[in-house]
Amino acid sequence: MIGPLLRDLDAAVIPDNTGNPLRQEHWDDLIDKFAPRLSELGERVFNGARDVVGDSFCRHSTGECLVRPRSHVVLAEYRHRPPAQYYTDLHKPLPAPEDPFGYDATGVQVSLDLRIPFIARRKAFPAQLALKFDVWGSEERLAFLALLRDYRRPVERLLQGHPYEFFSSVPFDNVDKYRGSDPMKKLELYAENEIDDENQFSLSIEYRATDATEDLEISIIPLLVLYDCTIGYAQRRRDRDRMLRYIRLIQ
Repeated sequence: MIGPLLRDLDAAVIPDNTGNPLRQEHWDDLIDKFAPRLSELGERVFNGARDVVGDSFCRHSTGECLVRPRSHVVLAEYRHRPPAQYYTDLHKPLPAPEDPFGYDATGVQVSLDLRIPFIARRKAFPAQLALKFDVWGSEERLAFLALLRDYRRPVERLLQGHPYEFFSSVPFDNVDKYRGSDPMKKLELYAENEIDDENQFSLSIEYRATDATEDLEISIIPLLVLYDCTIGYAQRRRDRDRMLRYIRLIQ
Protein backbone atom coordinates (compact mmCIF):
# COMPACT_ATOMS: atom_id res chain seq x y z
CA MET A 1 0.00 0.00 0.00
CA ILE A 2 2.95 2.36 0.49
CA GLY A 3 4.08 2.07 -3.13
CA PRO A 4 0.83 3.01 -4.92
CA LEU A 5 0.13 5.84 -2.44
CA LEU A 6 3.52 7.48 -2.85
CA ARG A 7 3.76 6.90 -6.61
CA ASP A 8 0.38 8.57 -7.09
CA LEU A 9 1.45 11.50 -4.91
CA ASP A 10 4.68 11.85 -6.89
CA ALA A 11 2.61 12.04 -10.08
CA ALA A 12 0.21 14.60 -8.61
CA VAL A 13 2.86 17.11 -7.46
CA ILE A 14 5.61 18.50 -9.66
CA PRO A 15 8.04 20.37 -7.35
CA ASP A 16 10.01 23.38 -8.55
CA ASN A 17 12.92 25.46 -7.30
CA THR A 18 10.93 28.60 -6.54
CA GLY A 19 9.80 27.55 -3.08
CA ASN A 20 6.38 28.98 -3.79
CA PRO A 21 3.44 27.21 -2.12
CA LEU A 22 1.03 25.18 -4.19
CA ARG A 23 -2.13 26.87 -5.35
CA GLN A 24 -4.89 26.49 -2.79
CA GLU A 25 -7.14 24.69 -5.28
CA HIS A 26 -4.39 22.19 -5.99
CA TRP A 27 -3.72 21.71 -2.26
CA ASP A 28 -7.38 21.15 -1.47
CA ASP A 29 -7.59 18.58 -4.27
CA LEU A 30 -4.56 16.73 -2.86
CA ILE A 31 -6.17 16.61 0.57
CA ASP A 32 -9.41 15.24 -0.88
CA LYS A 33 -7.56 12.53 -2.79
CA PHE A 34 -4.81 11.48 -0.40
CA ALA A 35 -5.94 12.12 3.19
CA PRO A 36 -8.55 9.31 3.04
CA ARG A 37 -5.92 6.96 1.63
CA LEU A 38 -3.51 7.83 4.44
CA SER A 39 -6.27 7.26 6.99
CA GLU A 40 -7.04 3.88 5.44
CA LEU A 41 -3.36 2.90 5.51
CA GLY A 42 -3.00 4.13 9.09
CA GLU A 43 -5.98 2.15 10.31
CA ARG A 44 -4.71 -0.97 8.59
CA VAL A 45 -1.19 -0.68 10.01
CA PHE A 46 -2.23 0.20 13.57
CA ASN A 47 -4.93 -2.48 13.64
CA GLY A 48 -2.47 -5.02 12.33
CA ALA A 49 0.00 -4.06 15.04
CA ARG A 50 -2.71 -4.58 17.62
CA ASP A 51 -2.76 -8.26 16.73
CA VAL A 52 0.93 -8.43 17.72
CA VAL A 53 1.25 -6.14 20.76
CA GLY A 54 -2.26 -6.48 22.19
CA ASP A 55 -4.86 -3.80 22.76
CA SER A 56 -3.21 -1.85 25.61
CA PHE A 57 -1.94 0.92 23.35
CA CYS A 58 -5.44 1.22 21.81
CA ARG A 59 -7.01 1.58 25.26
CA HIS A 60 -4.54 4.34 26.04
CA SER A 61 -4.76 6.21 22.76
CA THR A 62 -7.09 7.77 20.26
CA GLY A 63 -6.55 7.71 16.51
CA GLU A 64 -7.12 10.67 14.21
CA CYS A 65 -6.18 11.96 10.78
CA LEU A 66 -5.17 15.62 10.49
CA VAL A 67 -4.57 17.69 7.36
CA ARG A 68 -2.68 20.90 6.73
CA PRO A 69 -5.09 23.62 5.56
CA ARG A 70 -2.35 25.38 3.60
CA SER A 71 0.51 24.21 1.38
CA HIS A 72 3.23 22.48 3.41
CA VAL A 73 5.70 19.62 3.05
CA VAL A 74 3.43 17.48 5.25
CA LEU A 75 0.08 16.99 3.56
CA ALA A 76 -1.61 14.90 6.26
CA GLU A 77 -0.85 13.01 9.45
CA TYR A 78 -2.44 9.90 10.90
CA ARG A 79 -1.61 9.52 14.57
CA HIS A 80 -2.39 7.82 17.85
CA ARG A 81 -2.02 10.06 20.92
CA PRO A 82 -3.38 9.98 24.48
CA PRO A 83 -7.16 10.24 24.98
CA ALA A 84 -8.78 13.31 26.53
CA GLN A 85 -8.94 11.79 30.02
CA TYR A 86 -5.14 11.53 30.13
CA TYR A 87 -4.78 15.31 29.80
CA THR A 88 -7.58 15.97 32.26
CA ASP A 89 -5.99 13.73 34.89
CA LEU A 90 -2.64 15.51 34.52
CA HIS A 91 -4.27 18.98 34.40
CA LYS A 92 -2.86 19.52 30.94
CA PRO A 93 -4.71 21.32 28.12
CA LEU A 94 -6.13 19.22 25.33
CA PRO A 95 -4.04 19.38 22.15
CA ALA A 96 -5.24 20.93 18.91
CA PRO A 97 -7.49 20.32 17.08
CA GLU A 98 -9.63 18.74 19.83
CA ASP A 99 -9.14 22.04 21.61
CA PRO A 100 -9.12 24.72 18.87
CA PHE A 101 -6.90 26.84 21.11
CA GLY A 102 -4.70 23.94 22.26
CA TYR A 103 -1.05 23.27 21.57
CA ASP A 104 0.36 21.17 18.75
CA ALA A 105 2.27 19.08 21.29
CA THR A 106 0.41 15.93 22.34
CA GLY A 107 2.91 14.77 24.96
CA VAL A 108 3.59 11.47 23.19
CA GLN A 109 2.34 9.98 19.95
CA VAL A 110 3.05 7.53 17.13
CA SER A 111 2.26 8.91 13.69
CA LEU A 112 2.43 8.45 9.94
CA ASP A 113 3.24 11.68 8.08
CA LEU A 114 2.48 11.90 4.36
CA ARG A 115 4.96 14.28 2.71
CA ILE A 116 4.70 15.71 -0.79
CA PRO A 117 7.70 15.75 -3.17
CA PHE A 118 9.81 18.90 -2.88
CA ILE A 119 13.15 20.44 -3.80
CA ALA A 120 15.59 21.74 -1.19
CA ARG A 121 19.13 22.98 -1.81
CA ARG A 122 18.83 21.89 -5.45
CA LYS A 123 18.08 18.32 -4.41
CA ALA A 124 14.79 16.68 -5.31
CA PHE A 125 13.01 14.60 -2.68
CA PRO A 126 10.20 12.24 -3.71
CA ALA A 127 6.98 11.72 -1.80
CA GLN A 128 7.62 10.07 1.55
CA LEU A 129 5.77 8.41 4.40
CA ALA A 130 7.39 9.00 7.78
CA LEU A 131 6.79 6.70 10.75
CA LYS A 132 7.50 8.57 13.96
CA PHE A 133 7.51 8.09 17.73
CA ASP A 134 7.43 11.60 19.16
CA VAL A 135 7.79 12.83 22.74
CA TRP A 136 6.95 16.50 23.25
CA GLY A 137 6.11 17.42 26.83
CA SER A 138 7.90 17.76 30.16
CA GLU A 139 6.01 14.97 31.95
CA GLU A 140 6.36 12.62 29.01
CA ARG A 141 10.07 13.31 28.55
CA LEU A 142 10.79 12.55 32.20
CA ALA A 143 8.56 9.48 31.96
CA PHE A 144 10.48 8.13 28.98
CA LEU A 145 13.85 8.79 30.61
CA ALA A 146 12.71 6.88 33.70
CA LEU A 147 11.54 4.05 31.46
CA LEU A 148 14.92 4.04 29.72
CA ARG A 149 16.70 3.90 33.07
CA ASP A 150 14.57 1.07 34.46
CA TYR A 151 14.37 -1.04 31.29
CA ARG A 152 17.52 -0.18 29.41
CA ARG A 153 18.15 -3.67 27.99
CA PRO A 154 14.54 -4.33 26.87
CA VAL A 155 14.46 -0.93 25.13
CA GLU A 156 17.76 -1.70 23.42
CA ARG A 157 16.47 -5.07 22.25
CA LEU A 158 13.28 -3.46 20.92
CA LEU A 159 15.24 -1.00 18.80
CA GLN A 160 17.79 -3.46 17.44
CA GLY A 161 17.63 -4.03 13.70
CA HIS A 162 15.43 -1.01 12.95
CA PRO A 163 16.89 2.04 11.13
CA TYR A 164 15.31 4.66 13.40
CA GLU A 165 16.67 8.19 13.12
CA PHE A 166 16.95 10.20 16.35
CA PHE A 167 16.05 13.89 16.35
CA SER A 168 15.67 16.56 19.02
CA SER A 169 14.54 20.15 18.53
CA VAL A 170 17.38 21.36 20.74
CA PRO A 171 20.87 20.33 19.59
CA PHE A 172 23.12 18.69 22.20
CA ASP A 173 26.90 18.58 21.81
CA ASN A 174 27.33 15.07 23.14
CA VAL A 175 24.71 13.72 20.70
CA ASP A 176 26.11 15.66 17.75
CA LYS A 177 29.64 14.38 18.41
CA TYR A 178 28.50 10.80 18.03
CA ARG A 179 28.98 9.79 14.39
CA GLY A 180 27.29 6.41 14.54
CA SER A 181 23.70 5.56 13.65
CA ASP A 182 22.67 3.46 16.67
CA PRO A 183 19.40 4.99 17.95
CA MET A 184 19.91 3.45 21.41
CA LYS A 185 23.29 5.13 21.76
CA LYS A 186 21.78 8.47 20.76
CA LEU A 187 18.96 8.05 23.28
CA GLU A 188 21.47 7.32 26.03
CA LEU A 189 23.54 10.37 25.10
CA TYR A 190 20.41 12.50 24.96
CA ALA A 191 19.40 11.22 28.42
CA GLU A 192 22.66 12.57 29.86
CA ASN A 193 21.29 16.08 29.34
CA GLU A 194 19.21 16.98 32.37
CA ILE A 195 17.47 19.91 30.70
CA ASP A 196 15.83 20.12 27.29
CA ASP A 197 14.13 23.49 26.88
CA GLU A 198 11.77 22.06 24.26
CA ASN A 199 11.19 18.69 25.99
CA GLN A 200 11.09 17.08 22.55
CA PHE A 201 12.73 14.19 20.75
CA SER A 202 11.68 11.61 18.19
CA LEU A 203 12.58 8.32 16.53
CA SER A 204 11.55 8.01 12.89
CA ILE A 205 11.92 6.13 9.61
CA GLU A 206 11.18 7.59 6.18
CA TYR A 207 9.71 5.33 3.49
CA ARG A 208 9.63 5.86 -0.26
CA ALA A 209 7.59 4.27 -3.02
CA THR A 210 10.09 1.45 -3.48
CA ASP A 211 9.88 0.37 0.16
CA ALA A 212 7.69 -2.49 1.31
CA THR A 213 4.63 -1.98 3.47
CA GLU A 214 5.77 -5.00 5.48
CA ASP A 215 8.82 -3.03 6.67
CA LEU A 216 6.52 -0.37 8.10
CA GLU A 217 4.31 -3.00 9.72
CA ILE A 218 7.36 -4.48 11.46
CA SER A 219 9.03 -1.24 12.55
CA ILE A 220 5.90 0.26 14.08
CA ILE A 221 5.76 -2.51 16.72
CA PRO A 222 8.65 -1.26 18.94
CA LEU A 223 7.39 2.31 18.74
CA LEU A 224 3.92 1.32 19.96
CA VAL A 225 5.51 -0.54 22.86
CA LEU A 226 7.53 2.57 23.77
CA TYR A 227 4.39 4.69 23.47
CA ASP A 228 2.35 2.45 25.76
CA CYS A 229 5.10 2.13 28.35
CA THR A 230 5.77 5.88 28.36
CA ILE A 231 2.08 6.47 29.03
CA GLY A 232 2.33 3.98 31.91
CA TYR A 233 5.07 6.08 33.50
CA ALA A 234 3.43 9.43 32.80
CA GLN A 235 -0.25 8.88 33.66
CA ARG A 236 -1.66 9.88 37.04
CA ARG A 237 -2.02 6.28 38.20
CA ARG A 238 1.44 4.93 37.38
CA ASP A 239 1.89 1.56 35.69
CA ARG A 240 5.66 1.09 35.58
CA ASP A 241 5.44 -2.66 35.02
CA ARG A 242 3.79 -2.35 31.62
CA MET A 243 7.02 -3.25 29.84
CA LEU A 244 6.83 -6.71 31.38
CA ARG A 245 3.82 -7.46 29.20
CA TYR A 246 5.99 -7.05 26.12
CA ILE A 247 8.98 -9.17 27.14
CA ARG A 248 7.69 -11.92 24.83
CA LEU A 249 8.36 -9.61 21.88
CA ILE A 250 12.07 -9.24 22.63
CA GLN A 251 13.09 -12.71 23.81
